[in-house]
Amino acid sequence: MPEMPGWRHRTSAVRASTTEVVRTYRALFDRFPDIRDEVQEVLVVVRFVAGSGQGAGSLALLIATFLVAEEGLIRSDDSRFDTVGRPCEC
Repeated sequence: MPEMPGWRHRTSAVRASTTEVVRTYRALFDRFPDIRDEVQEVLVVVRFVAGSGQGAGSLALLIATFLVAEEGLIRSDDSRFDTVGRPCEC
């Protein structure tokens, strides 16, 4: 993936041992015994690079799309892209 200013790329996964996970959740539930989760929306995040080597010049545009899924359907799509400070030209 090309390096682009302002974008952080994951180079390695952060992993916790089973012992660390148990310790973290035990402390959380000890402090807040009635804790519960409420799913507000299900997001699917897709990061990709739109690229081309033809035309007026080369293109490598980083795009992140946030999709909201409900009942197996995409209900909304919010895409963001980084032009690396250049104006969009269409």
